[in-house]
Amino acid sequence: MSNNDHVSATMREYLPLLDGMVNASVLPEDELRLSKQCLLMYRRLLKGPATNVELAEITKSMNTTARRTDLRNELQKHGWNLKLTKKLGGGVNVYALVDQDGNIKTGEQNHE
Repeated sequence: MSNNDHVSATMREYLPLLDGMVNASVLPEDELRLSKQCLLMYRRLLKGPATNVELAEITKSMNTTARRTDLRNELQKHGWNLKLTKKLGGGVNVYALVDQDGNIKTGEQNHE
């Protein structure tokens, strides 16, 4: 039995999205528990900072707080973080993937 035999077909579809965040060939089961919404947010954030409005549109949810928390918790296991980088007003905030040195993922660098 390979390391990913326990993974559902749906999750296998999303494993490539995790590339760079985790090594999909050696994932323990708890690292495979990201929801589809978290994976969609992660994929968008790999391209650079995004507003909570953008993230809500992607996930089809007006309240992305819980999904951001889930994603942040997973990212921290791998030396990354999801941070609020700017408040634009009116409840609109900008979020970005940030490495352990505080560098913001801009989409131009590899997420390793």
